[in-house]
Amino acid sequence: DPDAVMDAIVSKIENKEPEVKPDEPEKAEAEQTEQADAAPAEVAGEPEVEASEAAPAEEDAAEPSEPAPGSEIPITHFTDQVNSEEAEAAEDTEPEEESGDVKKKTESVAEAPVPYMFWDGNLGEMTSAEFRDARNTPMLTEAVRQIVEIEAPISFDVLVDRLCKACGITRKTPVIVERCDYLVKNARIYKTAQNLSEHPTPDTKKIFLWHYEGEEDGIPEHYRVPAEGDKPRDAQDITFQEATRCAIYVCKTQFGMPREDLIRQTSHALGFKNSGGWVGNLSEAAVNFAVSRGELSETPLKIV
Repeated sequence: DPDAVMDAIVSKIENKEPEVKPDEPEKAEAEQTEQADAAPAEVAGEPEVEASEAAPAEEDAAEPSEPAPGSEIPITHFTDQVNSEEAEAAEDTEPEEESGDVKKKTESVAEAPVPYMFWDGNLGEMTSAEFRDARNTPMLTEAVRQIVEIEAPISFDVLVDRLCKACGITRKTPVIVERCDYLVKNARIYKTAQNLSEHPTPDTKKIFLWHYEGEEDGIPEHYRVPAEGDKPRDAQDITFQEATRCAIYVCKTQFGMPREDLIRQTSHALGFKNSGGWVGNLSEAAVNFAVSRGELSETPLKIV
């Protein structure tokens, strides 16, 4: 086209862009786009990105754009990826089985003795009449629940001592004991009887209070010993289930021993200097219970 050639010559002379004919807008626009895309790629020395890779995966959701070539990449760009990879690796990794030494150490820690913790509340000074007053029943019932929560398994006699001390009552008359029994029932505390006397009678029966029904069928994870400076509990105020845990711990740490020695060592571990009378009965019942439950095995020479 002679006219187009003439216009181009005039444009160069005047340092102007060549005019685009009306019939060639699409061609000129495509050429300008290609020049603009090629310029940064040639400078940075990076290959051109395919249009299909730059397109979003979904039309409605915009994907985060890749950082421009040569620009600084944010730290979070890598942190999220590393964390996700570590999380996936953790899910795929199966937990390793504990070795025999680790298992024994864990069991020993679970069976080890713990200091005896007791409730030491103060409900204010009360007379016997005030203690039996129905208006004080809610407060006293809540105190019973707290005592059992902290000290169970606990004998009923010890619970009576705790309540009387908290209320400033010095005489445990039959009326006071009856009132405490009512409070235990009102608090819906589960209780059982234990009689370890060689000649059982109603007077040698001890009532124990538990956290829940069925707890007496198992063996607790720990047995309790007096804290430093405290006196040991009376042997009649300890359940044979708790003493069983003590017998198991003593036997395993000593790698087994004859029955009589285990009974004596169990008594000492519970905080008693001798192993006769009720103390011996408690320790013997504990050893028998451990054997019957398969926690310990008895041979002709010793228990292991």
